[in-house]
Amino acid sequence: MNEIKKVDNEIVYSGFKLLKNGIEAIGKPTFEQWQECWKFVGKADGAVRFWRGDLIRYAEHTYGEMYTQFINDTGKDYITLRHDKSVAENVDLCRRRHNLTFDHHQEVAYLEPIEQDKLLDMAEKQNIKSKDFRRVVKEYKKKIEANKVGIKETPKGISFIHSDFRTTDIKENSIDCIITDPPYPSEFLPLWTDLSLFASKVLKPSGFLIAYSGELNLPQVIQNLSTNLVYYWTFALYHEGQTQLVMPRNIMCGWKPILVYQKPPFKKIDHAVSDRLISEKPEKSLHEWQQSESGVIELINRFTEEGHVVLDPFSGSGTFPIVAYNLKRQAIGIEINEVDYKLSLKRVNDKTKV
Repeated sequence: MNEIKKVDNEIVYSGFKLLKNGIEAIGKPTFEQWQECWKFVGKADGAVRFWRGDLIRYAEHTYGEMYTQFINDTGKDYITLRHDKSVAENVDLCRRRHNLTFDHHQEVAYLEPIEQDKLLDMAEKQNIKSKDFRRVVKEYKKKIEANKVGIKETPKGISFIHSDFRTTDIKENSIDCIITDPPYPSEFLPLWTDLSLFASKVLKPSGFLIAYSGELNLPQVIQNLSTNLVYYWTFALYHEGQTQLVMPRNIMCGWKPILVYQKPPFKKIDHAVSDRLISEKPEKSLHEWQQSESGVIELINRFTEEGHVVLDPFSGSGTFPIVAYNLKRQAIGIEINEVDYKLSLKRVNDKTKV
C-alpha cells in the first residue's frame, strides 16, 4: 500500500517526489506506481480547496481578524478563497465523498443536506463525472421548482402543450409563423426533417418557419428542412461580446444562423428588413439551450403582425411563446419535457403582462 512519506523535507508518494514546483521520479517507477501517483494528485487537487475552506472557517471562529493579514500576504485570490470557505461551510465533513471531486460538492453546496446526500450518492454510485454532474444537479433543481407549480390555466392568448410536436393535434393551415430553436447535435438531425413536414401541414399558405441552428451540421439541417419547404433567407444573430469554441472545428464562433423557410406559394414580405440581429447574453438559468429575448423580438416584429398565431414546437422554458404573447400575438408552445413544460406555466405568470 502506498503511503505519503517525508524524505529530506520532500514529500514522496508511489515512486515520485512531490516538489513545490514539480514532480520528480525516484529511480524507475513502474506504470502502476505512476497510475497511483496520478490518482493521488487528482484527489489532492480538490482536497486542497476543502483544506483551505476548512482552515479559513476554523480561523474565523478561533482567531477572529488575526488571520486575515496572513491570508492577504499569501496573495491568494480573495473570491476563490471565499468560495472554498463557503462550500466547506455548507457541505459538512461527514457528507463529503472521498471518491468525488471538490467540483461535485460545490454543485450541491446550496441545497438542503438531505438533497446533498441524495445527489452525491447518485454521483458516486453511477460514477458521474463532474462536468456531467452539473447538468444532473441543474435538472434536479428544475424538477424541484417545477413541482411547486400550481398553475393550471394560462392567460387567454397563450397556451403550452406537454407533448411531442410530431404527435400533437394542431389544425392544418392554422399557424401564421413557427419560430423555434431545435436541438443542434447530430443525433437530433432527423427531427429537422420531421419539423419540415410538420410545418408544411400546420402553417398557413406562404407562412414562415424560422429556425435557429448551429453551424456544425448546417448543410444537413438545410437539406432536411428543404424536404417540404422553400428556402427564403438566412439571418445572422450576433452574440454581442461573447464567443463560443466549437471544438470539432477549433473555431471561435460569435454568431448563429437563423434559417427562414416558407410554405408554398412563395410570397415576398411587404417591407424591407435587415438580416443582421444582435443578441444580448442568453439566459441559461432555466434551460441548457435557452435563447435571449432580444433576437426573437426582432424576428416576431419582422415576420408577424399583432393577432397572428406564433408556434414554437421546441418551446423549452417558454421564452419564444412568452415574448410573442407580450407582443400581442397568439402564442403556442409545445414541449416534450415535463419539467420544462411546468416551468413554462410558472413563467407565464411571472413574465407576461397580464
